[in-house]
Amino acid sequence: MATAASNYDIADIALADAGPKRIEWADRQMPVLAQIRERCEREKPLEGIRMACCLHVTTETANLVRTLMAGGADVALCASNPLSTQDDTAAALVDRYGAAKTFFGGLKVKTTIDLQLQSAAEGVVSSYLSGLPPTAAVVVIDNRNAGVAHVLRPPRVE
Repeated sequence: MATAASNYDIADIALADAGPKRIEWADRQMPVLAQIRERCEREKPLEGIRMACCLHVTTETANLVRTLMAGGADVALCASNPLSTQDDTAAALVDRYGAAKTFFGGLKVKTTIDLQLQSAAEGVVSSYLSGLPPTAAVVVIDNRNAGVAHVLRPPRVE
């Protein structure tokens, strides 16, 4: 196991063995993203940028996260829907692909109400982005949880 860090919340880290095969299969179905990742590995265009993502944790998302990390981004990921979370994919992201700074808030709970999910997502995003200077480069990717955006309203720099 490569990175079994303690700053993640996934169903079972032991599922990491099954994840890479599925993630790499999905990667072969996404050749453009693979080309972008190769370029990102060379150029590091996202160096110094923190990205907080609230997305479905699937093999496709795993390849997006791998690409963002290859580009130099510091990525935090929380699940937008624990019912669509692929637990082996989440485990592999943490343990096989070095996403040690990746968070998967609430994935142990397979049945949750929207308020609990929103609270977990907001907690992950706000704790991950806390302490940054107002001019820090931050990107939020949120496919579902509109409540996350209000956590990030830093003062405008004029």
